[in-house]
Amino acid sequence: MERIGKYKIIRELGAGGFGAVYLAQDPRLGEKVAIKVFEIRDDNAVRMATSATSDASTVLN
Repeated sequence: MERIGKYKIIRELGAGGFGAVYLAQDPRLGEKVAIKVFEIRDDNAVRMATSATSDASTVLN
């Protein structure tokens, strides 16, 4: 992987059961940033993380 959106990937910092963290360069700011990419491999965890309830559309101000 060379890019995530506008960010240029420098290297992977670590990975685990929920995804990976990458060190990247922000081209606009010229700063290094960390980006976490979620890659959940457990089907039960995916269902729990993506399920919504009827109040999920409520926006709090």
